[in-house]
Amino acid sequence: MSVQFNRLSSGFAAMEGVQGQALPADSRALKHWLDNLPRGNAREMAVMLRNGLALGIKAKMEGSDRYNQLEPVRADVIDSIAWLERQFLGSPLPLTHDRLANARLALQLNTLLADSYRLACFELCFPNGAIPLLKSTMVGSALQRSLWHYQQVLVLTWKLYQTCAEGVWQGLHRVYQFALSLKLESKDIADPGLGRSMRIHDLYVETALMSLMNPFAFAQTEQDQIRALAKGFSPRCSIQRFSALEHTAKIPVDADLPVDADVPDDEVAYLQNASLISALEHAVVSADGGQADVEITRGQSQTLHISVLKKVRRALGLASARGFARIYDSYEIETIVAISGIHYFAAGKIDFENYIQNLSQMGNQGLSMAADWISMGTDVQAQRSLRAKVLDHSLGGYRLKWSADQALRIRVGEIIGLNTIRADLEPIWMVGVVRWLRYEQDGSVLAGIKLLSRRCSAVALRINQAGRAGSLMRGLELTPLDSGLPRRFLMSGRLEGQKQEVEVMYTYEPNRLGPPRLVEHLKTNATTLASNMDYSILVVEA
Repeated sequence: MSVQFNRLSSGFAAMEGVQGQALPADSRALKHWLDNLPRGNAREMAVMLRNGLALGIKAKMEGSDRYNQLEPVRADVIDSIAWLERQFLGSPLPLTHDRLANARLALQLNTLLADSYRLACFELCFPNGAIPLLKSTMVGSALQRSLWHYQQVLVLTWKLYQTCAEGVWQGLHRVYQFALSLKLESKDIADPGLGRSMRIHDLYVETALMSLMNPFAFAQTEQDQIRALAKGFSPRCSIQRFSALEHTAKIPVDADLPVDADVPDDEVAYLQNASLISALEHAVVSADGGQADVEITRGQSQTLHISVLKKVRRALGLASARGFARIYDSYEIETIVAISGIHYFAAGKIDFENYIQNLSQMGNQGLSMAADWISMGTDVQAQRSLRAKVLDHSLGGYRLKWSADQALRIRVGEIIGLNTIRADLEPIWMVGVVRWLRYEQDGSVLAGIKLLSRRCSAVALRINQAGRAGSLMRGLELTPLDSGLPRRFLMSGRLEGQKQEVEVMYTYEPNRLGPPRLVEHLKTNATTLASNMDYSILVVEA
């Protein structure tokens, strides 16, 4: 009896508040039970399936009976999960109470199916851990189904920017290690429920690659892109017990930890991902404008926004995610979300309409009282700042935590203003962008902030196109982080790869040391800051 086999039968998730009837063992009774599910009430049906699976996993059964019980139930569970996901995916975070309940139910259903198929595999191979006569297909299918549903749990928690429940990573590792011991990891296994065949090796490597790419640093739509990238390269990446190669990552053999966790060398395997890294390097070199094509196989490639490609490369270790030494500390700072809020505070708590009025009254701007700002609506919502706790920081950014009672709504790629100056002094607003995001179990929000500038000024921007003056827009002048770098402006809107002639108008600059400025005419190059956000950086040409 192998160690890998013994590990299959323990470490299942504990479900609370489960009541009702376990799944019937008899096939005829099971069919009657499924036929009488409340299909007119999708959520109630999902709850009954959850309860039936949770109680059924505690019952003693023959492995083949459990497997044959799970197969017809799985189709209804997959449909219920799809319905639940439509209720919350794409909704603003943090989720409302009802949407969060649906998300937890979907996670529970996937976890229970993964655990149940893992238990069925243990029962099939009991007592010595060997494949019974004529049961190879059933054992392989149970392992594949279990691994796929563990993967779905992780994918969903990443999309919700939450930490994974206990036991999921360990279950994933245990299923793969047992498949490896039976030499089933490279076998094509049909999955009628998904309408395709797949290999256990490819599923496991796909999940590991996604974890390495750090999904918390990507928007939900971007996570779909990196999953497709991981899926495309999973057959070309190998897992080795020992490795001295450069492009490898540690995978725990049995610990309940993700890929590249701090685990002793004798308790890990190694994921070799040189093919992916090589393809990313080539894509960066051949990038055209804001897009890059990553070649997966000959004749097949995937197009990624350059910002997504850079984040993938950074996460895989080709570029250092932390270029500065970090200082661990604990203190509070003032934060603002989005350009509109930063502009309001950086302009001396003046909304944009009054800001433009002040410009026109200064007399030297060439603005008439019939300018387009008159037709603009005022800022409807009162701008507010939020207190955040600094967990650590460096010259390049901050790791922040917002408490749950502030009801923060934020996305990866969002612009953040930060002020560390005391409340009785004139604030100096820094500008950063959310690099990664995670919602904790207590409702608090953790985020990594990459600094764009340690000081900004509120400005009004007018982009001139084909000799015609555009509308006035909010903008922020970003003081360069390092001397010698060109000046930059941040604005709302997507202007990828375009050269722009810009009028920059100034009024309120309390921290400026030199003479006041009125208006500048500049030539700039525009780049989109993040693929999922409509923010652009205007870089002034030398």
